Amino acid sequence: MPAKIAALLILLGLTLWPLVMIDHQWPGSASAQDPKSWLYLNAFQSRKLIAIDARTGRVESTIEVNDVAGSPGAAVTSDGKTIITVDGSMKSRLRVLTAATRELISEHAFDHRVLWLNHGRTVHLTADDRRLLVKTFDYAAAAKGIRVFDVENRHFLPFGLQERACDDARFASARDGSLIAVCPGFLQELQPPSLHLPGEWIAAKIKTADESPSDVALAGDGSILYVIGSPGTRRPWLLSRWTRGQSEASATDLRIALNANDVISPAPVISLSPDGKMLAIVAGFHIWLVDSTTLHLVGHWLESWPIDRLAFTRDGKEMLAMRNLGGGRAELMRISTSTKDITRLPLDHLGMNFIAGAPTFIVAPAP
Repeated sequence: MPAKIAALLILLGLTLWPLVMIDHQWPGSASAQDPKSWLYLNAFQSRKLIAIDARTGRVESTIEVNDVAGSPGAAVTSDGKTIITVDGSMKSRLRVLTAATRELISEHAFDHRVLWLNHGRTVHLTADDRRLLVKTFDYAAAAKGIRVFDVENRHFLPFGLQERACDDARFASARDGSLIAVCPGFLQELQPPSLHLPGEWIAAKIKTADESPSDVALAGDGSILYVIGSPGTRRPWLLSRWTRGQSEASATDLRIALNANDVISPAPVISLSPDGKMLAIVAGFHIWLVDSTTLHLVGHWLESWPIDRLAFTRDGKEMLAMRNLGGGRAELMRISTSTKDITRLPLDHLGMNFIAGAPTFIVAPAP
């Protein structure tokens, strides 16, 4: 072998050697597939919004909030770099902050944010990170509304969400910008013509079977929507499934599908896995994991204390759930979707009283 070629091969080997050894830098490696996530939490009147490491429970960030009169609203952009909070008592405010440093980017005063204690979702950040919908309530006038905040340009639009057919809609959105409002007995596809002009938002109105929707979950591409109702004592417990383009949603009685005849829960929640293949359902002391297409049971967990909130990790390998332990104490459950094993993390070190649950429960990328 000529000396020049041998020297070149040696040099090439030395150049590639660090890349071979440090394989976690390559996309598709274990570390790239399971990036670090933060879980954002709040408890009523804790005066803080915190972010913890979703795997260890370590506190990573703390933001002061004014939640004396009602739980704050919070949202995190899809890249994890920006936090939006809505808080205040007599006067309401919206703040945009940098997640990594908690530096204030902008602050906006407005009137009449909704003052709820726990589960009511008071804000919704659309999946394309363009709009934040903020629920309002003028208590003196007993009037409900929805303000629209332009996230990119950082200002409230001069008009709220108009032409809505119900005041307490549950919102869901997809990465393509599609937005859906779920109301008792129907859902609406909303397509605002412009961020800066008022106009007709309603693109379609679809009938659903449930008159008491509790929670919604939308596939990332906006193709399929799930709506879960509240199980009463003597009626079917309905899960509606709507595929975009259909004129009506289908419905399944979960009492039959899950053999859940004894379940009573005022506010069941659902979460769809990132790949859209699994649907998690929480009601009272139960957690179910089902195939999202067939609704065949994949896993079932029955706890001795009620489950408050649930979300999938970003890689879909685990479900994160909040379990109440009584007296304001709580623990974080990490449930493997493959082995079904549970890892439990006590949350006493957070200094929060979760007697009213966790109004904020958001999984987002670490900034």
